[in-house]
Amino acid sequence: MIETAEDARKIFRLLRYSPVGDRTLCSTARASGHGTQRHEFGKFLEWSNDSIATVCLMETPQGLENVEVIIAEGIDVLMLGHGARTRATAPVSATRRTKSHPAARTEGWFGA
Repeated sequence: MIETAEDARKIFRLLRYSPVGDRTLCSTARASGHGTQRHEFGKFLEWSNDSIATVCLMETPQGLENVEVIIAEGIDVLMLGHGARTRATAPVSATRRTKSHPAARTEGWFGA
């Protein structure tokens, strides 16, 4: 569950390898050819970091309040949970149910 920009930054870093993230790895594992492809390892890390889709669940009114800053932190998909819709104030809840957020439309993630 995501509520703040700090949450978004932590999630972003945990899903990505160095130098942009904190995800750990073992270059001698079977999946990486037991270290035989080390000359290509930097390309693998770059490809992996570029290929990750970060999907988060927003479940609270606080998350709705911070949606613009959360989106700005590299979150690819932000799902609005039932809790955020039912506990939010009526105008915010109704607005979020009927159309995508303006910040998401600006980024081209949803139709206008």
